[in-house]
Amino acid sequence: RRWAEASAAACIPEDADHKTRLWHWADVAEWLQAHKKSKVELDTGGADLVLAMNAALSYQRHARHLRKADLALVAEVVGDNPFVHS
Repeated sequence: RRWAEASAAACIPEDADHKTRLWHWADVAEWLQAHKKSKVELDTGGADLVLAMNAALSYQRHARHLRKADLALVAEVVGDNPFVHS
């Protein structure tokens, strides 16, 4: 399968269409662990950390382009302190 660069942050298959499902590794690792499908122990915490760091960096990059109302919406979804476990 050939890959086309979609952005600096992600690559998607050239033949991807509306039916193609792409998964975050953190979700895959969690599913594999929960269903005992992995032959090796997976670091699901590390996968979650990478996903969270990528999200934080993406937010940092894109937030400056958002209107105040949109930033307020993001803050509402994230909550007062995104670093506190719920």
